[in-house]
Amino acid sequence: MTTKYFQYIGLAVVLAMPSSLAAATFDFTSRLDSAQASSQGASDAWGEAQLSVDSVTESLSFALTVIGISLDDLADAFVDGANAALGPIHLHDGDLGQNGPVVVPFPFDSSYSSSTSGGFQLVVDDYAYADAVAISGSTLSFDEYLADLQRGGSYINVHTDAYVSGEIRGQLSPEVAPVPLPAGLPLLLASLGGLAFLRRKR
Repeated sequence: MTTKYFQYIGLAVVLAMPSSLAAATFDFTSRLDSAQASSQGASDAWGEAQLSVDSVTESLSFALTVIGISLDDLADAFVDGANAALGPIHLHDGDLGQNGPVVVPFPFDSSYSSSTSGGFQLVVDDYAYADAVAISGSTLSFDEYLADLQRGGSYINVHTDAYVSGEIRGQLSPEVAPVPLPAGLPLLLASLGGLAFLRRKR
């Protein structure tokens, strides 16, 4: 086989590779409960969160649903008091079971909404990382924080009047997407088949 033939094969393989390999978005999930927080299992409240990080725009989108805590239960000190700039919910840099500094704060505003299921929701889209750390004062670069997220070194904390240090907490874990090999395989086979046909005609 000629060198040119192998180059065609290499091109076919690249074309067949799943586009997700070049994705700029990284997804994380978390299950929050009181066992991980300062309340140490004393609260029945819980929550589920999804975090999406765009490495091109260096921004975050965050969605959290909490059951068993109302908006009125959120810590006054973080809603309209001394720590209002940080908000009652924020993302910390810290390993499982360890406390760490606030990196991404969610100040109390219209992004918080009451839920009919006995709790509330927090939804924030396209939150620039630079804006977040300008509020929190974190010195972590975007790449450093993303690396910590990818190794499970960041958590969510929900502060309430009953537990000002945090009623429920959850570690963020990377969500591993399945590699769509079956989607790319037909393209690869078709490309190789086409190359073989061209070679037979020579």
